[in-house]
Amino acid sequence: MQKNNSQVNKFTATQQDVAHNETKDTPNHPNGWEPGVEFNYKTKTGTITTRPLDNASPEFDDLLRSWGFDPDKYSILNDTIRVSTWDMNMGKGDVQQAWAYKAQIVYKEHALDKEDYDRISKWIQTYKRKAKPKVTKPKASFFVAISDLQLGKRDGGGTEAIVKRFLEKIDTVRDRYNFLRKAGVQLDQLTVVGLGDIVEGCVGFYPQAMGPNGVELDYRNQMKLARRIIAKALVEWSKDLRVAKVLQNWTHDDETPLKLEVHFLFKRPQRLKGKEPVHKTSKPDVDNLAKTIMDTLQDAEIIFDDKCIVEIHARKWYARKGEQAHTNLILEQIK
Repeated sequence: MQKNNSQVNKFTATQQDVAHNETKDTPNHPNGWEPGVEFNYKTKTGTITTRPLDNASPEFDDLLRSWGFDPDKYSILNDTIRVSTWDMNMGKGDVQQAWAYKAQIVYKEHALDKEDYDRISKWIQTYKRKAKPKVTKPKASFFVAISDLQLGKRDGGGTEAIVKRFLEKIDTVRDRYNFLRKAGVQLDQLTVVGLGDIVEGCVGFYPQAMGPNGVELDYRNQMKLARRIIAKALVEWSKDLRVAKVLQNWTHDDETPLKLEVHFLFKRPQRLKGKEPVHKTSKPDVDNLAKTIMDTLQDAEIIFDDKCIVEIHARKWYARKGEQAHTNLILEQIK
C-alpha cells in the first residue's frame, strides 16, 4: 500500500511540472490593447501601446521614453492618439481605474514640425499684393482653375515649396488679368474653379503614409493649410469675384447627360430701390451668358462636350444691395 501511494505521489508531482498545467495570469488590459511596440525601422514609423497607467493625463514625452524613443527625435501624431479606461480589480475589494494609450509615432525628420507649420501658416496670412484692378461694365470672365496642389506630399520640395508656388500664382493671375485688360479684352471678374486633388490625402494607416516616400502632414493639417491658402487667394481676388465650385475628382464621358443650373447676379444699380434681388431685363442675353459657361466648361475639360448638357436652368438678376456680382453654378450628371 505504501508503495502504491509513493508511485501516486511521484506521478502527481510529475504532472504538476507540465507547462500546460500552469495557471496563467489574468490579463490586466482590454482585448486589443496589449502593451507593446510595432515599429518599422525602414520607414521609421510605428505604433506604441502603453501599459495600464494610473494617470489620466500623462506626459507624452514620458510615454515615448518608456518605450525607448527619444522625444527629441520622435513625435506622436496628435490626431492618432487613442485612450482606453477601465476598472482593475486589485484584490481584497480594491478597485482602481486604469488608463492605456495607443498612438502613431514618426521620426521627426519625416514630419513637418510645428515651428515650420506655424511659419508657413503665418506666411500665408501676411502675404500682400498690389492694389486691385478697377472694374468697369461686365463683359467677360477670367477663369482660374485650382487643382493637383497635393498639399502634404513630400515630393517636389514638399509642402513649403507647394505653398511658395501657389502664393506666387496669386500675383501671376492678377498680372495676367491686368495684361489682358490693357490689351483690350473686356474682363471684369474672375471665375475660380476647384478641379480636385487640392490635398495629397492620407486617411488610412499613418505610419506607412508618413514614411520617407509618403506625406509630411496628416489629413487634418493638409485640409487646414488648403483652406488657408485658397481663402487667401479669394480675398486677394475678391473684387467682383465670381466663384464656381466643381466636385473634386469630377469625371465625365461623352455618354452621360448633364444638367446645368446657373444664376448670374450683376452689380445692383443705385437707381433700384429695396434690398432683394430683382430680375435683370437688359443685355447681355441669358442664352449668351449660359453658352459662355458651357463653352468654358468644355474648354477647361470639365465636361467632354457641351452637347451633353441636355437640361439648362439659367436666370439673371441684379444682386442684393451691398452684394458683389457673382455667378452660382451647379453641374449635375443625370442618372
